[in-house]
Amino acid sequence: MVRDLHVPRTALLAVGLAVLLVAAGCTGMPGGSSADATTTNAKLDSVPASAEYVAYVDVAGMRTDTDLRSVTNTTLAEVDLGPSAPSDVSSMLDDFEDATDINPRKIQNMTMFTASTATTQPGTSSGAAVLSTTYDESGMVNAIESSTDTTLNEGTYGNVTVYSDDSLGGFDNVLAALGDGEFVVGDRDSVESMLDVRSGDADHLEGDLRSAFEGVNGGSYVQYALSAPNGSDSLLGYERVAENAPVNLSAVSGIEYTAVSFGTDDGDITSTEHVIADSEGSAERAYDLIDGTRSLYASVSPEELRPSFEAGSIEQDGNTVIVTYAESADTIESRIEAAFGTNETADNTTTLDNSSAASVARP
Repeated sequence: MVRDLHVPRTALLAVGLAVLLVAAGCTGMPGGSSADATTTNAKLDSVPASAEYVAYVDVAGMRTDTDLRSVTNTTLAEVDLGPSAPSDVSSMLDDFEDATDINPRKIQNMTMFTASTATTQPGTSSGAAVLSTTYDESGMVNAIESSTDTTLNEGTYGNVTVYSDDSLGGFDNVLAALGDGEFVVGDRDSVESMLDVRSGDADHLEGDLRSAFEGVNGGSYVQYALSAPNGSDSLLGYERVAENAPVNLSAVSGIEYTAVSFGTDDGDITSTEHVIADSEGSAERAYDLIDGTRSLYASVSPEELRPSFEAGSIEQDGNTVIVTYAESADTIESRIEAAFGTNETADNTTTLDNSSAASVARP
């Protein structure tokens, strides 16, 4: 079974702020084209109103996208990730199945959430995910039992079959079988809250968090939104961190929501991020933080990769900072080969035409 989903929410916020840097600097990250896809498969009406983080991942779309596969294969071939690293996407998927007994090729998409509860530690969350798969119920249960070397206990919640594993001790994670290849997995309270929403016994997600999620850009392989944790300054140890930080971190305290999408469009790897602040002044500070952090990462990256940090734009619209990134998969691969490869032809990529050069402007 999956281990407990206690996740520091300040870490999720940091991920939201850094997504542009990840997309631009770690170009092997996964994200036909996703531009023609929609996020209508995101099961937001299964997410409880208490959610503080919600995400949708089109696993099948990412797995079969030729541009993402090509970039990832190039990264695995050129970058030294250690002796046990897979050599390509196919072997990476095989390694995952060998390690977990769960076939990733059978996972279609997932919608997940996290929320603070009375039983979680301050600054942490628990959560659950709805998985759409090509597994039938017995196939999924057998895979989990094989992976954990245990036998799951079968019970019910309402009219839904729920499987649990008492051998996990303090980890009270469960699997709920919804039928037609759909499952809910996570800690018991979170799974049951999703089941309550689906049965009409609890309210589903609405309000600002849902609006942030839906407003960040459809047609993506990955899309998520999160609300800033209350008291984030103290949870981050902000005062201590800020003293030695190379960029001004005061902007973090003014951020209310971060929403991100990631995908491909006509041969380009793309991402969009909305950083929503509590005021225009806070948004201006967030703008400066993101721009400064991007410049910092560019300055310490291999020279061949630095143009990728310029292949984006940062704009401020009222209390929202909008960060976009788009660069062709071919250009990204050439830069990876130039920065990490050993073949001589890769040295010529410094003359690449960067047709999506930076545009950094605050209207």
